[in-house]
Amino acid sequence: MNTSIRLAEAHDAPAVIRIWQEGVDSAIGRPALDVDRVEDFFLERISSARPPFGFWVACDDEGVVVGWQALLPFDNNPATRPFLAEASTYVASASARRGVGEALIRHTMDHATAGALQYVLGFISSENPGAQSMVMKCGWNRAGEMPGTSKAPATPGIEIFVFVPVLRGAPAC
Repeated sequence: MNTSIRLAEAHDAPAVIRIWQEGVDSAIGRPALDVDRVEDFFLERISSARPPFGFWVACDDEGVVVGWQALLPFDNNPATRPFLAEASTYVASASARRGVGEALIRHTMDHATAGALQYVLGFISSENPGAQSMVMKCGWNRAGEMPGTSKAPATPGIEIFVFVPVLRGAPAC
């Protein structure tokens, strides 16, 4: 499958939500949210994703959105906020295991390396070993884990991964 990646636009929100809903069973929290609230949430994220952050969609040969990648602020501290990002990646179930997720992750890595970001964090459910393997294959490092909780909404453990665009002491490419 050929995949093109472009910045997300407001008209992409329904596809982003559909793909998110398909993947929510593998995600942290498995929330059951009001669709209107979810649409507002994603429209706000898409419209506010300015550099050094971003929100992209992956499209197939016909231009259909088959995945998305958000790279959004992680920290509320005004001194460090421009340097820390959280990555979220979702792929339509019909396009799973076809390289879409890896293309989105690598796009994010290239974006982070070219810009000012110093750390990109990813939080992956302990019940999603496929996503964990993929980010490790792309060069991310496992940074730790948070145990699961029985507090509603019940969540599995969370594996923490980090991508450091240029490691200290590593030669710049």
